[in-house]
Amino acid sequence: LTVWANTNGIFGLRDSLARVLGLRPGDIQVIQTFVGGSFGGRGHDNNALVCALLAMRARRPVRLINRREEDFIATRPRMPMQLWMRLGFKRDGLLSGKEIKVIADNGAYAGLGAPVASVATLRHDNMFTNRDIRGELTVVHTNKIPTGAFRGFGNPSGQWAMQQMIDIGARALGLDPRDVLLKNLIDGKHTSPHGAVIYSCEVKECVRQAAQLIGWDEKRAHRQPNRGLGIAASCMVSGKRSHHYDGSSGIVIVNGDGTVQVLSGEGETGPGSRTVLAQIVAEELGVRYEDVAVSAADTATTAFAFGTHASRSTYIAGNAARDAARKAREQLLEVAAEMLEASAADLEIKGGVVSVRGVPPEARSLTVGEVATRALFRPGGGPISAVGGWDPPSTDLDKEWYGNESGAYNFCAQAVEVEVDPESGHVKVLNMTMASDAGTVIHPVACEGQNEGALAQGLGYAYIEQPQIEGGRVENPSLAGYRIPCLADMPPFRQVFVPSYEPTGPFGAKGVGQIGLDPTAPAIANAIYDAVGVRVTQLPISPEKVWQVLQEKHT
Repeated sequence: LTVWANTNGIFGLRDSLARVLGLRPGDIQVIQTFVGGSFGGRGHDNNALVCALLAMRARRPVRLINRREEDFIATRPRMPMQLWMRLGFKRDGLLSGKEIKVIADNGAYAGLGAPVASVATLRHDNMFTNRDIRGELTVVHTNKIPTGAFRGFGNPSGQWAMQQMIDIGARALGLDPRDVLLKNLIDGKHTSPHGAVIYSCEVKECVRQAAQLIGWDEKRAHRQPNRGLGIAASCMVSGKRSHHYDGSSGIVIVNGDGTVQVLSGEGETGPGSRTVLAQIVAEELGVRYEDVAVSAADTATTAFAFGTHASRSTYIAGNAARDAARKAREQLLEVAAEMLEASAADLEIKGGVVSVRGVPPEARSLTVGEVATRALFRPGGGPISAVGGWDPPSTDLDKEWYGNESGAYNFCAQAVEVEVDPESGHVKVLNMTMASDAGTVIHPVACEGQNEGALAQGLGYAYIEQPQIEGGRVENPSLAGYRIPCLADMPPFRQVFVPSYEPTGPFGAKGVGQIGLDPTAPAIANAIYDAVGVRVTQLPISPEKVWQVLQEKHT
């Protein structure tokens, strides 16, 4: 059985198909097609299961493509939640305790509801020094479309409450919200109250730089009517341990012409994962980036991988690919040492050329292709190829939800300036800034693009998107009734990456794909309060809601 699917995890889909169809995993080949962004939705593979069942019954190829309306009612949207939170502060703004209660609407059928809701309840605690925490989570089933993973995986909901509560506490104490946020954030290596072991963290510097870029101090000193500033921060995982494993594997093959092939099952859903893997392998192996090709994800040919989710591709797949490249490099040096009559320890590979360190390459060198050819055709020889693997230093969460769920954590902060029209409730975002801690930024353009896309979705989450469900039915299952952000909705935006180094990541890198969405909505809500003195606590922040709370304020 061969299945072409727009999945973000070919091996997980293969195993699900095997269980449903009663086949051995080895009898099924899953090939990832060229797909757009995943954002959580590519992890729900019901269409592929239905398609495979139909093909086996019909004994004919079957192709299944959803219409837009079918996508709205058959895929899993973000989980709606109600959050109640109470914080305690000392007079200087230091947090002294937190209590949270969450009721999460899972929809009709189970899926990832409990994990998503647990993230909303707990994960934001990892970035604060406070350790006095009490939480209660209830996941309920309702007669609505089932919910699931969406970019942020519960984090935007938790930060929506937590970042506003920090702002509320600061204003109640007469303190600058930025300063109170900074006072309570962790700094450097830290073990959170939930067991997250954080090796690298520059979230404080993210807050400082986001505030500086937007002109925080100057604009607060020279206020304009109905204009306000807001700030918020967030933390996210780089991979998420589940099923006792969160690793990856990769295969590196060096061809006789000096080109390199990388076989990784992680796949590509738009963020540039294959490009980054090629960069990592080229750097570790000592060849040109142009000579490295990363194959498409295919269970019949590529190495095992969990897939592209939880901001794990660069961090985990990158480490696995680097391990394979390191082993292939050792093989190259061993063969080259015989050819050059030198010690492998004295050799180096740069730009696809193997030479003796300290000796001009033109005097004594070989190309990587020449070495690979020699390795293949010498007596008892074989190809230069290696299998690499890596499993991060994370642990499963126990029954108390305690454990180090990820090997690394990424951070970001956003500052926003808004202008509110008191007569209509319309909110105009005048300016936004973002500062991110993603460790070593291997592919700057791709990382910038990830943050820009996350910001766009964050704006949609904050004040544009709203599914309308009546009697269990989706009433606006099209882009005509369900508006999403477009280029015209994007405000002026500046971003920076804060210097950081993750000791467990490939060349110091960690994830970045989801973090940029999380702080957007609370930063906007905080800015609205700063502008007109009213607090919106229900998403999306529509003009009607802003107008209503303004009327309540004046009555």
